[in-house]
Amino acid sequence: MMDTTIMNVTLPHIQTAFHQNLSNSQWVITAYTLAMATAIPFAGFLGDRFSDKRIFALAIIFFTIASLLAANAHSLQSLIIWRIAQGLTGGVVSPIGIGMSFKVIPMEKRGSMM
Repeated sequence: MMDTTIMNVTLPHIQTAFHQNLSNSQWVITAYTLAMATAIPFAGFLGDRFSDKRIFALAIIFFTIASLLAANAHSLQSLIIWRIAQGLTGGVVSPIGIGMSFKVIPMEKRGSMM
């Protein structure tokens, strides 16, 4: 949620930096959202198949790498590609993190966790 909000604020700067119109620049947000929505259903499968801890750690690492690459994007197209990479990895982090929390936190304290 925060990542999308941040990008809404930066759209005018993206337009200026890459000399693009609003409809092209909005793909930075749309690509991330679509990639994240695509990855979420597979997160549980990946966690069950390869271990939650391993998938969570890899997703955090790859999200960080994609973030660094997005920060250094040289064109709108490359920024969109790195935002897709962020979305794919970010779509794994949230459900795996919540699942790991539910395994560790006792039933009576889960309400306060959420």
